[in-house]
Amino acid sequence: MANNSMGTKKVEELLVSKSMPLGMQFYVPNYQRGYRWKESQVQQLLNDIKEFDYEKNNEKKFYCLQPLVVTEDKENGWVVIDGQQRLTTLFIILTCIEKMLYKEKAQLYQMNYQNKPQMHDWLEELGDVNNDVQINSDDIDAYHITNAWKRLLRIQSNEKNGTYQNRRKMFFSLIKDPLFDQNDIADSLQKICDRDVAGITDWRKYFITVPEIMDSLHKYTDGRASERYVRFEGKYIFLMGSTRLYGWNEEYYSYALYCLLKKLPNASVKYNQAKGWEDVDCHIELTSSTNAGKWKIKYLRAKDKFSVIDASGVQSLYSTVEDAKYALEKLL
Repeated sequence: MANNSMGTKKVEELLVSKSMPLGMQFYVPNYQRGYRWKESQVQQLLNDIKEFDYEKNNEKKFYCLQPLVVTEDKENGWVVIDGQQRLTTLFIILTCIEKMLYKEKAQLYQMNYQNKPQMHDWLEELGDVNNDVQINSDDIDAYHITNAWKRLLRIQSNEKNGTYQNRRKMFFSLIKDPLFDQNDIADSLQKICDRDVAGITDWRKYFITVPEIMDSLHKYTDGRASERYVRFEGKYIFLMGSTRLYGWNEEYYSYALYCLLKKLPNASVKYNQAKGWEDVDCHIELTSSTNAGKWKIKYLRAKDKFSVIDASGVQSLYSTVEDAKYALEKLL
């Protein structure tokens, strides 16, 4: 009787190492059905991993990719009895990560198929990041695998306006930047932003220089993110809780100023949301804890200026977030 055993393995234990120059070798016999996972199933796996990542502070927890049933064969390695869909999808994900971040041939594990010996080489060459990903409709397995790859790169085969292709080019340009370091992505992005932000003077500027704005677009409840929205109405920008403008929202430029004023010592700051397109008396109420001064601040959309009114009713106008902040800082 064969010895049966059950255990867990980290993904890294399957990969190329000094003890396994070729990585673990998996063999898919011809009685197994071909690869049939749809984009929705690939996306669900990615969502599961993403949700689990919110609990990563608990080191005792780990994400388990459901059982993989194999039997050892001296000639072919590990024969896959159950789980080849997940194993192939994992291979595609790892190949995608390896080629995009490290820009080289992936050093993973071996996937061999009895009924398609050429599939191993095809998988390893899948999705050269410098070329467009082409759907292979002649082979049903290749068709589903290529669709899975396109889902990972967020590419739609029928797109007409080039949005996804442009995003892909932007992503590749980012990871090829001399300042980008895959071992410290957060620090790399900060360095790239610090280098390039001086040349950005349009609406994008405060999304970069005032990170609290982006933070405000994510509300976390029980470890899960609840996304908010950015809406453009002509030249006006709103930070919203829903996709429609009838709800409560913050006006973008006044909220950027609010975030900066909150950091000032001796300042008590309140932000007043608007409902829908309705206007407010003032966006920001500022009080000094040292001289009891009070100011009402409003971004005048029609004039593209900030109005600052003191307690005596005297109004001053400022053209930029920085000008308004500098003036108020002196008054505090």
